[in-house]
Amino acid sequence: MNKNLLTLTFLTCCLCQLFPQNRNMYGAKEYGMGELSSYLINKFAQDSYGYIWIATDYGLNKYDGTRFTHYLNNEHDKSSLLSNNVKTLMMDKSHTLWIGCNNGVQYYKPDEDSFETILFPNKMKPHVSNIIQLSSEEIWVTTSGWGIYAIDKKTKKAHPLTNITK
Repeated sequence: MNKNLLTLTFLTCCLCQLFPQNRNMYGAKEYGMGELSSYLINKFAQDSYGYIWIATDYGLNKYDGTRFTHYLNNEHDKSSLLSNNVKTLMMDKSHTLWIGCNNGVQYYKPDEDSFETILFPNKMKPHVSNIIQLSSEEIWVTTSGWGIYAIDKKTKKAHPLTNITK
């Protein structure tokens, strides 16, 4: 599994060198199914099916070994990606892919090919900097300026961890 991730990293670096003429100052570019949606890569994760997920500054990309599938925000579809600015990824022990964006956190539902949004208190939309899973299988999210939150997947809500952040 780590060998595949290392191979993908090498291939991605090669792609970045082959197609630099299409990039603009934000890393977004015109792209097709054979390319990343952006070369500004933030994080990699591999799921239990062997797909490589790549978080970028312009969308989430899934690589199946031969082509990329791009996931972008659609403001008219609540099951789409929260934001095109994807900051972090984490594959939990139950093989759920968690996605942290600049305005919240979601998890991927492969059977529906959609995303489920976690609600934060007071309709807050925090910049998610990291997602981790503890040995107790609890999911924690760190945010920029808003503290640390525990995720309750059953209720789809985030709860502040006040004892940690004080």
